[in-house]
Amino acid sequence: MKNFIAYCLISVALSGCSTLDKTTRPTEAKVKNIIMIIGDGMGPQQVGLLLSYARQAPHGVIAGRATALDRMMEQGRLGISMTYTADSLVTDSAASATQLATGKFAGAEMLGLDKDGNVQENIIEKARRMGKATGLVSDTRITHATPAAFAAHQTHRSHEDSIPEDLLATGADVMLSGGLSYWIPEQANDKQSLLHQQLARATGNSIDIQSSRKDDKNLLTLAQQKGYALAFNNAQLQRAEGKTLGLFADSGMQNGIEEAQHKIDPRHTQPTLSEMSAQALKILDRNERGFFLMIESGQIDWASHRNDTGLLLHEMLRFNDTLNLIHGFIQFSSFSSELIS
Repeated sequence: MKNFIAYCLISVALSGCSTLDKTTRPTEAKVKNIIMIIGDGMGPQQVGLLLSYARQAPHGVIAGRATALDRMMEQGRLGISMTYTADSLVTDSAASATQLATGKFAGAEMLGLDKDGNVQENIIEKARRMGKATGLVSDTRITHATPAAFAAHQTHRSHEDSIPEDLLATGADVMLSGGLSYWIPEQANDKQSLLHQQLARATGNSIDIQSSRKDDKNLLTLAQQKGYALAFNNAQLQRAEGKTLGLFADSGMQNGIEEAQHKIDPRHTQPTLSEMSAQALKILDRNERGFFLMIESGQIDWASHRNDTGLLLHEMLRFNDTLNLIHGFIQFSSFSSELIS
């Protein structure tokens, strides 16, 4: 698991009046909305852990012992996406997500480029060109490899100081995750500075204010100039109505165990993956032309890297909760739905 990242990709397509695929045959339903859910590092073993827990745990928390994946398979189809790199069998999140986002093979560690380093149009850019709303949600950080591959163009995933500007240039309507430290200037590390104090107030002291940058760029200011409202905690997120940049942790967000412990408190400050996804859907669904939303349950991979089975189970439960939310959105949507695995 350390070097090989498998993706389980679940696309939820709601039938509507337009399509992302111009080659769709007349007899096929046209797609208005697409929700792509990525379990980063989620292969058959991780899915098997969730299913075994649901079936066999004597005091399990999954109602009826049926997971959201069970519900999906009752209605959908199963396929396998081979997201290896252009030049090797051992892949990584950047190359894999780039292939999912652009349909092109990328070199290892590349974001939004083909194997020769040429910029490739991603699905966010394509959907925006069609007038659709777009969004990115992740429980890692918004500059991390998977969300970045859907909106950035960089030769290496480590360029997280440059990725925020790419994200703003692509202009997804909603971006919700962690990673505040890559958006604020180096001077924010000075706790006595006016900027540090302003950020502490803006976040309601819910985030550790520290910068990972080595320059004086304040990309939060640039985001506001581009029309983004900023959200740093769950209360602010729930008030969001339009174009929103939500950064809820200095780096990665809470892991699955921490989220489970905190979400039962109605005053919790960091939103859950399900809460971020629900608010993103609420905002994007207002676009009459439809939307594209990518949701990443990214810490499945982190738990696997640590060989921590207990944490991995909690990450799979978080994924399951989010997928159940998507099923609920489809159920109460005015559009008929098609599930594609």
